[in-house]
Amino acid sequence: MADDELPTLDVEVWADVVCPWCYVAEGRLRAAVAAYRAEHDSLPVTVRHRAFEFDPDLPRDRQVPFLAWLREQYGVSEADGRWMIRRVSEAAAQDGLALRLEEATASSTFDAHRLIAAAGVQGGEPLASALVRRLYAAHCEDGLVVADHAVLERMAVEVGLPGHVAAEVLRSSGFATQVRDDEERAARWAMSGVPFVVAGGRVSVTGAQPVEVYRRMLEQASAG
Repeated sequence: MADDELPTLDVEVWADVVCPWCYVAEGRLRAAVAAYRAEHDSLPVTVRHRAFEFDPDLPRDRQVPFLAWLREQYGVSEADGRWMIRRVSEAAAQDGLALRLEEATASSTFDAHRLIAAAGVQGGEPLASALVRRLYAAHCEDGLVVADHAVLERMAVEVGLPGHVAAEVLRSSGFATQVRDDEERAARWAMSGVPFVVAGGRVSVTGAQPVEVYRRMLEQASAG
């Protein structure tokens, strides 16, 4: 059977670019997909980002230090918030990621999701995935505000989305419907948090799981 006749395994990832656990999960899922392809003679697998906003009511012009946002969002003490940051940072470090969440700022991610959707149309899932990874790093490692249109446009250009395309999307309401559609689907799945990964439309895994868990998910989904 030719490559273009092979069935494609569709993997959908609901995530938010200000979610450090989503950043951890992205790398682990990518490793699992690579291993799965190697074991299955490069069977086509498509990984699609789906929008999820941790704080959809946060205005675009409001920026909150990440620790303070954790305390507001989860009702925890400062000590517990710092423990949450330390826990995810230690897990990320094991995967080669150097998080600096003490310097991170929580902000609206609606426009970031719109831009990711535009990247998917412009350059397919490889470009969308590259932008997702760059935005994770911008928030989790670089201390950049991902609601800032200048930041979004610069990140988009870095990964290969033409600047004029990014600027036009950010000036308009383009791809807002696609973002809302993703969020409505998340509600139908009764998602209470992310990362949330669905393979083959039926096998789901929640949380930042080990690579082997994602590999088993792919195997189960492809088994039919």
